[in-house]
Amino acid sequence: MALGYVFGGLYQNGFPPERKRHWLLSIGIGAALLFVLLRGLNLYGEPREWQTQVSPLFTVMSFLNTTKYPPSLHFLLMTMGPALIFLAIVEQLRDRLPTPIIIFGRVPFFFYIVHLYVIHAFAMLLLIIREREASEYILSARRIMSGSLTDFGLGLEAVYLIWIVVVVLLYPLCRWYQKFRQDRPDKWWLSYL
Repeated sequence: MALGYVFGGLYQNGFPPERKRHWLLSIGIGAALLFVLLRGLNLYGEPREWQTQVSPLFTVMSFLNTTKYPPSLHFLLMTMGPALIFLAIVEQLRDRLPTPIIIFGRVPFFFYIVHLYVIHAFAMLLLIIREREASEYILSARRIMSGSLTDFGLGLEAVYLIWIVVVVLLYPLCRWYQKFRQDRPDKWWLSYL
């Protein structure tokens, strides 16, 4: 989050686009290379070392298996580096991006907060449809070990379908909020949501 505020300076009006692209690309490539160096040598930044596995695919998976919670230095480098490179590339396409991408990009925190409630509502609806108790939604070690949750949840196809439905449902709300925020520049606190 702190890095987001720092990088916000690159997106202020008047910041030269070529300079912004240079910074994004340089820092992104630097972070990606530092990840490969540190991870390749199993140096500082990750509590679990990667190891050669029985196949090249599993070796790559071991190399990329970094600690997300709490995020290790390796995890941050391997995710932020490519993300910054992507931003540098997309910066050239800025005027050609579809409107929905621009809208979601302007209200990311609003989308994040609202989508949590929408997904939770879908989960509760699923419990009702499947005639399950709401208490089953609260996982415990005993419940997990009991085997009663073997048919709990949805397949990957359904998860992707729900993801698409949530994004489509929230687009009009995000568009409304972006316009609402844009029409009220005197409300400084709206810029944080």
